Amino acid sequence: LCRLYGTDLIPFKQKKRCLNMEIGKTIQDLRKRKGLSQEELAEKIDVSRQVVSKWENGVSPTKGY
Repeated sequence: LCRLYGTDLIPFKQKKRCLNMEIGKTIQDLRKRKGLSQEELAEKIDVSRQVVSKWENGVSPTKGY
């Protein structure tokens, strides 16, 4: 479903959520490929582990979705 976000079939809010989820999956894939835990990545980029988790799960830091 999220692969259709470039079409007019999905409302803008849903498109944004799908894009966040795809970005999150990319972050998670790259982190795992490097053999890093969320905590280790967080330390390297100076954010909390919770922030990394929210990014990976497609949660907007300002909107909560």
